[in-house]
Amino acid sequence: ATFNAPIAGVFFAVEIILMGEMDLAVFSPIVISSATAVVFTRLIYGKDAFFSVPEFILSSNWELFIYVVMGVIIGVLAVFFIRFFYWVQDFFQDLSVPFWLKPIMGGFLIGVIGLVFPQVMGDVYPYMGEVLQKSTIWYVVLPLIFMKMLATSITMGSGGAGGLFAPILFMGTMIGETCGGLGHIFLPAVVISYDGYAIVAMGAFLSAVTHAPMTSIFLAYELTGDYQIILPAMFATVIGTLIARSLEREGIDTYGLAREGIHLESGREVNVLRSITVGDIMVSGPIETIPEEMKLKTILQFLPRSRNTTFPVVDRDRLLTGILSIQDIRELVYEQGLEELIVAKELAATQVITVTVEDNLDNALKKIGYRNIDYLPVVAKDNPRQIVGMVSRQDIISAYNRTLLDRDLQEKATTKSP
Repeated sequence: ATFNAPIAGVFFAVEIILMGEMDLAVFSPIVISSATAVVFTRLIYGKDAFFSVPEFILSSNWELFIYVVMGVIIGVLAVFFIRFFYWVQDFFQDLSVPFWLKPIMGGFLIGVIGLVFPQVMGDVYPYMGEVLQKSTIWYVVLPLIFMKMLATSITMGSGGAGGLFAPILFMGTMIGETCGGLGHIFLPAVVISYDGYAIVAMGAFLSAVTHAPMTSIFLAYELTGDYQIILPAMFATVIGTLIARSLEREGIDTYGLAREGIHLESGREVNVLRSITVGDIMVSGPIETIPEEMKLKTILQFLPRSRNTTFPVVDRDRLLTGILSIQDIRELVYEQGLEELIVAKELAATQVITVTVEDNLDNALKKIGYRNIDYLPVVAKDNPRQIVGMVSRQDIISAYNRTLLDRDLQEKATTKSP
């Protein structure tokens, strides 16, 4: 509705949210919702999108080769942005500072960026419209690409609120304006008007980052209403997406899950993790625990005999008081004279993240990812200190893959049956 592009909206839902699943029961409401949203938007704001788009001009077929080159550039930059975005998230997650301080640090850095490059702050659509209407010098918009990448990554990584759709479109617009401007300088006889590059790159970069090519092609067409843009959009979008997928299999929406060992493929049930409870897969047999008064010397003798790397620390009533991992005592292994002085209670982390048998695996995996740990204690629902089992990251991943395999076998059996 924002861009008066109902077809692009439908494909956005299918490619990104449904991951290619074309179920008529779901597809029909999406079409109706997209069309209804556009109708009401046009009744209130008119037929123009949030910014006006110039007439698209393709000077000659030779210009298509420049769109091909731009597609390659877009593919490389898309992969860079995906990896940089999650690198910044990891950076803030690993910072040894109170969690409430991270958004403050992020806000300060964003403020510094905003002082020098105010174009990347807040509502970016007005400036995008300005760039589309006026041919902007390439070296003015070039730094905005990377400043927007930095600002978006810091905002999300430090715990701030925001989305990715508008920033991605902004970056794509600046990439296209830069490529078109440079093409006009070096090949003025071929690239006569280069504002169209920004429109094409806007969608192509969205496709390369999210792996949603149909959305991007229809977005470019619906923004301009000019069939001439289809070929340039197809070249830049498809090539950019192919380059991005060859360098990085996952789009920005699934990259984080892939790092956890979860690969959501097209046509797969995205709610698999939510359909399995912790109680279905947890280890409930004899649980290796460490008494809180156990000395470091005894702990060091105990660890080599265990296959686990994380242990619940319990009191005399076997109630949970903390969690101890090998990483917590690694630095003390070679310290002399401490073996008889330090006990488990002093080493254990007391702010323990736990789950219950009724929690689903999606919730458990989020907690594991938040603390970057391998095991979670499972506690009784009516007593958060009573341990009833343990669940590991590998248990969750194995259960997910096993469920998908079972579904595949059932589907194949159903298909083969007369």
